[in-house]
Amino acid sequence: MGSGCSSNRSQEIKKTNEVPGLKIAVIGDCETGKSCVLDRYINNLFSPLYIPTTKVDLRSIVRKVNIPGHATVPITFWDIPGHEDLDIHQSYFRNLDAVIVVVDASVPSSIESCKVWRQCVIDNATFTARENDATGSKIEKRSDIPESNESQTENVGTTVTKTIDDVPILLLGNKKDLISQGTTENDELIQTEKDKGLETTKVNASLSETVQRMEDASSDGFVGSVLVSTKCNDLSIHGAIQSFLRLILEKRYVDRRWKAVEKTPKEKRQRYEFTQQLESVDIVKIDEEFSKADEIMHRVKSLHGYQDDSLAKFAQQCVDIDVIDSTKNASMQNCLVALRNKLDSLDLKLKLVLLDDFYTLEVKSGVADAELETSLRYALKTFNKEYVAVTMAMLKEYPLSVEKLEKIDQKVDTLCLQFNVPVPTDPRQVITNNDLHKKAVAVEKNRARMRHVIHECNECLTAIQTSVKQVKTAFVW
Repeated sequence: MGSGCSSNRSQEIKKTNEVPGLKIAVIGDCETGKSCVLDRYINNLFSPLYIPTTKVDLRSIVRKVNIPGHATVPITFWDIPGHEDLDIHQSYFRNLDAVIVVVDASVPSSIESCKVWRQCVIDNATFTARENDATGSKIEKRSDIPESNESQTENVGTTVTKTIDDVPILLLGNKKDLISQGTTENDELIQTEKDKGLETTKVNASLSETVQRMEDASSDGFVGSVLVSTKCNDLSIHGAIQSFLRLILEKRYVDRRWKAVEKTPKEKRQRYEFTQQLESVDIVKIDEEFSKADEIMHRVKSLHGYQDDSLAKFAQQCVDIDVIDSTKNASMQNCLVALRNKLDSLDLKLKLVLLDDFYTLEVKSGVADAELETSLRYALKTFNKEYVAVTMAMLKEYPLSVEKLEKIDQKVDTLCLQFNVPVPTDPRQVITNNDLHKKAVAVEKNRARMRHVIHECNECLTAIQTSVKQVKTAFVW
């Protein structure tokens, strides 16, 4: 039997995307385990025998990568020797798509050498682009030649070149198992090298110190660093290289289907913005009183608006749970009576609990551990936490607001009687009778608005008291 899965919807599976083949160079010092990394990733094998790589070894493989859309990726890994007599890296690093630098994580000097290998890639990497001329033949074009030479072929065709900045480099720290096992093997290696009269560079470092050293080394020019172990089959190598392939494809070849959207924080705004309702009359003392009245009027309007919104929300929730037919002309009395009847059908009792001149709703049940439906709980929560809260605030603040507005109105009347026309300091600024008439009209308009708000407060208080009496009467019957 194969390892594939079967499904009755197999004909719906779409063909995976195909992308151009990738060339990935695997480089690093001698004895860091470059070949072992590829053996573990490609064949999931590990050999304890050390066989040095004397010449470049090409390994081809095809992988499926989720980016998040599935894509088939042909990959050619170039396993490059850590040391060669001839410097021919320029031929190895031609048209690279990515680079993996393998270091020995148990040797600090090997970790530091990653910067040398990165610079080696920068110095020797060359890139060519293929384009079609007018006759249809393909022409190779180097991206590292001067612009003056490139200008001769400007009209031949369209060229998309790649630079070293487009080549991601991953730092892979091998031999994690030596660090995870403690210092036993390191101590043995140090003692062996001392017996041979060799200078040792190995130090006993904890896993956290090694991770920090890897992060510091990869902070400049690397896409990231990962600690892996070719000896342990912990899928660390597979996960690191698969994630690296996903990064390469997202960056250059395949667009993500779902891209992260940067959310701009929204400025918090008041539900009811403050708008000045009273006009300025350009008389300092009178304008100060009108400013005080403006703040009081804004608070009164806000509370009234909150009450209307919470009542509309409660009525809509009653419609959603089939308590009333529509929100049109839905009063608080009708909603509560209908809600009580609904709960009666569920063997639940809805009771009014008096609370400081108003009431809250409470559900009683004769059955232990009885639970309300979510929609019913939300409706009761809206009434008790929103409508009752704002109504209690109105009962507490509206009488004080009426008293303050009446005092301000009386004070403004007194200030108007005591007002004397000021003598202008500049003879050209003459106050005419027309200007005084406009000020007087503005004052009267402001006082009329204040008296209107006082009337609204008294009406709201009366409506709340009437509502309490009606609901109590309805619940008695």
